[in-house]
Amino acid sequence: MDILKIIFFIFNLHYNAAFPEDYIPFPKPEAVPQTACWLGGYDGGNWLNIDSIVQKNNNMYLYAQVYSGYYGESLASGKFKLSCEDSLFDFDEKNVESVLNFYQEGKIFTLAVNQDGRYCVFILEENN
Repeated sequence: MDILKIIFFIFNLHYNAAFPEDYIPFPKPEAVPQTACWLGGYDGGNWLNIDSIVQKNNNMYLYAQVYSGYYGESLASGKFKLSCEDSLFDFDEKNVESVLNFYQEGKIFTLAVNQDGRYCVFILEENN
């Protein structure tokens, strides 16, 4: 059992040294605003630029633009509404950016889950 712990520790140490938490696989394209953050992982992702986060009538909205990872082409722009009933995460304007994970087909997925184990997502409602 101890040998497995040692192997796991060495693997974790090597992995974290090779890929730091703020690792981005390529430079930010010129077309992407400087305020945009990386949304993805080591194998790819997209850039997310958030204009504002609004809570209104028990709903949360992101007003944002999504750009492709490598070329910086606009993929989506507009109002994204949080879709998540019975979330196990208490969303607010201050902490929502910490759980954004990746973008796919009009949806920004989060790391937060609801009581059924489904991921909470922001769905594009109005495309600019």
